[in-house]
Amino acid sequence: MKKSFLTAMMLLAVVGVSATGCGKSGESEEATTEVATETETESEVEKETETETETEVADETPEGMGRSYLTGEWVSENYAIQRPVGIMIENTSTCQPTYGTSNAEVIYEFQAEGGITRLLALFEDISGMERIGNIRSCRPYFAYTAMAHEAIYVHCGGSIEAYEQILNIGLIDNIDEIYRGTFFFRSSDRNSPHNLYTSTDDLVNAINYLQYDINHSEDFDGYFQFNTDDENELTLDGGQDCAVVEVYQANPKPWFVYNEEDGLYYRYEFGSAQMDALTGKQLAVKNVIIQEAPVSAYYDEQDHDRTDVDITAGGNGWYITNGKAIPITWTCAGNAEVTHYYDQSGNEITLNQGKTWIDVMNVDDADKNVIYATYADYEAAN
Repeated sequence: MKKSFLTAMMLLAVVGVSATGCGKSGESEEATTEVATETETESEVEKETETETETEVADETPEGMGRSYLTGEWVSENYAIQRPVGIMIENTSTCQPTYGTSNAEVIYEFQAEGGITRLLALFEDISGMERIGNIRSCRPYFAYTAMAHEAIYVHCGGSIEAYEQILNIGLIDNIDEIYRGTFFFRSSDRNSPHNLYTSTDDLVNAINYLQYDINHSEDFDGYFQFNTDDENELTLDGGQDCAVVEVYQANPKPWFVYNEEDGLYYRYEFGSAQMDALTGKQLAVKNVIIQEAPVSAYYDEQDHDRTDVDITAGGNGWYITNGKAIPITWTCAGNAEVTHYYDQSGNEITLNQGKTWIDVMNVDDADKNVIYATYADYEAAN
């Protein structure tokens, strides 16, 4: 997506506003009350007015705000139409702690080669970060996922398949360190390849230089469904208790612990809390989605060992929020398409407002996931 030249100053103009997601259209949706006809009774008019008043309250958009596509929260209307930036983040023990990851609104975790995982971190607000990463290479399933969110994709190189299927034919607006090294830097405190980073200024300059449109396309209709009741969160009544969930990824062996005080799930891996060196915060999210997908290994034409994750196969999984977990199913019509998640009644699930972690794991290991009803149960088992 090229832009009719929007300068970097326009991007910087909105980064001073605190936001947590990339929201829906910034246009206000003002409900209107129809005029009653002469044949309607007074009672009918009263009922109609009451219903419309309730609708006005529910749909009222605060001035200058819009719904975030990534978190469902109210954000500045500038952010509400702005595309996210999707950054490939390494997730090995060598690169910990990473920088800036806790600022991402949505994080996808997929397997890569050797049983390790990598992260696709989606940022709506890229402001105030002097170091983001470290940054690694592209695989097709990461890039397709970024495309489904209309993200500007940041990475360092990629597999042969990634270039042949996506990058070389211009299917995604991307910033590749291999060709745009000016917008990246290497630190001296870690060894290559674990020391590649970018920053807010670098990303703004890159987007401006490449003339990428910073706004969503007019027909973009979002990715997730969110609870729009700002006062009442979803409680997943009938779901099973979930104080701790261990997701089976062989390396880094992650788990999430629920904090009742703030209603967030805190992320752990490699035996300890997963921290952000930039912010000093532990990574934490409101929603956890476990998505079971086929994972396979193959050798590419240069005899490199590669991993593939089928993000269109559909399957089962879990939705976890507010200390509860429910089984779900998922479907995806094709690469770069939105993935839809459904409850056991076949209804598309609604997420609580806030950050989301989507852990895409091997369906063959699904029986190795463990959900603990209480933290005491987790401690007893470990």
